[in-house]
Amino acid sequence: MSYDFMMFEPRGAINAMADITASNLCLQNADIIKDKLTRLFPKIEWENKGDRGWLGSLTEDGDAYEFRLPAGDDECWTINTAEENHDTAIIAKICSSLELLAFDGQALELIDASGRRAAQ
Repeated sequence: MSYDFMMFEPRGAINAMADITASNLCLQNADIIKDKLTRLFPKIEWENKGDRGWLGSLTEDGDAYEFRLPAGDDECWTINTAEENHDTAIIAKICSSLELLAFDGQALELIDASGRRAAQ
């Protein structure tokens, strides 16, 4: 079983789940995100899935991560990891470095550069 994080680029303040709307999110280009993630984690191995986008694999500190970037521009993309690896510094590092917001759907929390908070 996997643990999933949805990754967004906020256009404005996100204080609650109700703030995650198309008008408050930027479109993210898969190729740009892929390049930024590769600079941050040079060990990522990417597989081009054609019209389904990119699939990236990374093993960092003994934990495996899967990055799923849709083809073209989209409001979100996902990171999957093992169920027991849900409190990971990698997600916070990505949020901080790429100025993104993550939604942890299992814990119902938002994660950004300042840490975790309840997604009300």
